[in-house]
Amino acid sequence: MTATTMSFRSLAKEGSQDLASVRRHLDALLAQGREVGLQYAAVSDSAFLLHYAGGVRDAALAEPVTDQTLFLSASSTKVLTALALLQLAERGALSLQDPLSRFVPHQPYGDGVLLSQLLNHSSGVPNPLPLRWVHTQAQHAQYDERAILDSVLRAHPKRAFEPGARYLYSNLSYWLLGRVIETVSGLRYQDYLEQHVLAPLEIPAAELSCEIPEGAELARGHVRRWSALGLALPLMAGRQSLLAPAGKWSRMPHLYMNGAAYGGARATARAYGRFLQDMLRPRSRLLTGESREQFFAPQRDRRGRPLPTTLGWHTGELAGEPYLSKPGGGPGFNSNLRIYPRRRVASVYLSNQMRASEAEIQRSSDAIDRAMLADVGA
Repeated sequence: MTATTMSFRSLAKEGSQDLASVRRHLDALLAQGREVGLQYAAVSDSAFLLHYAGGVRDAALAEPVTDQTLFLSASSTKVLTALALLQLAERGALSLQDPLSRFVPHQPYGDGVLLSQLLNHSSGVPNPLPLRWVHTQAQHAQYDERAILDSVLRAHPKRAFEPGARYLYSNLSYWLLGRVIETVSGLRYQDYLEQHVLAPLEIPAAELSCEIPEGAELARGHVRRWSALGLALPLMAGRQSLLAPAGKWSRMPHLYMNGAAYGGARATARAYGRFLQDMLRPRSRLLTGESREQFFAPQRDRRGRPLPTTLGWHTGELAGEPYLSKPGGGPGFNSNLRIYPRRRVASVYLSNQMRASEAEIQRSSDAIDRAMLADVGA
């Protein structure tokens, strides 16, 4: 048995339902070497239906993934950023129809970009390739996020189109929203999450943080060495982004994303599971009913054409069930959060393998959640 697959069965944890098909599927992913390590959780509004941890944190070592292991969740962080904007709007600190320029006057995109357009990716703010938007643990103590964001804005000063004209996914949009949160609240992004998202749900910062907590059990990022992505990554991101390989896996150092609000959260499936439970409950601790409806509401461009997103979530369907989803792909990781409103269940998928596209991440979640929906039943 290889380091990648050792002891994964002993780490599967059952909740109030068996979900045997899901456990078999996850076991098979690890046994076949298709994943290095992963966590998966399925929740209802009142219970964890399944909490699974398996594989290893690092393909070069034999340290198992446990339910305490932190995975970089990359763009799944964006739903927390969107939530924070809705909370601030509830308190009257801002309106989602306010222009970005009210809070970030020194930016190149003018007065016509609205916060709501940044949230639903119709702002026209560009989406530069973010592969080099990372820094190491050693660099983090001296890292100046505001200065780095300002340099990115100077390098990419032109909108792709007029605000509201169409959809263009943009990490830079959410990086700007992170600055809005800090400007309005007077708190660092991480401190805002701790006070207004984690504390009400009793989630310890050790299980969801944009910092690397001292003594944390970290999953390391991986990419398949001989895949198209694995071969291209050193050219796109720089060879300093890779460590010595282990078998078929290229390995990455523990990295910080340059902008916490667009992709910086490290988390456990349990932490995200508690957040999703709150989104499923009749009364959320984090949002009023009206704000939660706004969070999940379909969006349209300025000509009334539907966008593939809500204020933070992507929309889709699996086995006839509509869902809200936020996939994330980062340096060596992929993730997905899904809510199935009609079934009142949700899922969290965290993996320390980098995938090439959002479509590939969604297909991975489809395969697991199809089994989950069948096991849970109608």
